[in-house]
Amino acid sequence: SGAVRVIKLIVGNEEVSDRDRRALDAVLKENNDCHLRPVADLKNIQGSFGEINRLNISQCQLTDLDPKDDWASLTELLASDNRIASIPPSISRLRHLTMLNLSSNNISTVPDELGDLDSLEYLDLGHNQLSSLPLHLSKLRHLITLKLDHNCFSTFPSVILHLQKLTYLNLSFNQLTDMP
Repeated sequence: SGAVRVIKLIVGNEEVSDRDRRALDAVLKENNDCHLRPVADLKNIQGSFGEINRLNISQCQLTDLDPKDDWASLTELLASDNRIASIPPSISRLRHLTMLNLSSNNISTVPDELGDLDSLEYLDLGHNQLSSLPLHLSKLRHLITLKLDHNCFSTFPSVILHLQKLTYLNLSFNQLTDMP
């Protein structure tokens, strides 16, 4: 058919009418890539994300991250350059994630539940306020890339030694005084 298929959807901060909201809901159901910017609050996002594989909510001025039940099919979540202060334990709902980018936020701790994302291959936590990592992250058996640059680490996070598939590690711009 001659129909146009939307590959990437970008929604700005304009007020969305009910008619447009229904159209947005229809597009979200038919496509697998969505970029929302800026929304300030994920509770304001309407529509179903059940078929979306990649969600980019970077630069949305978000202060919290609360994965919705219908985000379960996501394989990529990009939420960089926000004001997110913590990663909620509910992140473990996103079992299919292979890529998670939470760089350039205000995150100071990582919950154990992040280690439950056993499909994760790429994790970017750079440009945050981290000084330690939970041992539970050793369960990330498919992790290949780990970015922890521009944080507050003074000692090498020992959990990294248990990440057997890790091939790229960035710990630059930390205050490391101890290496294994």
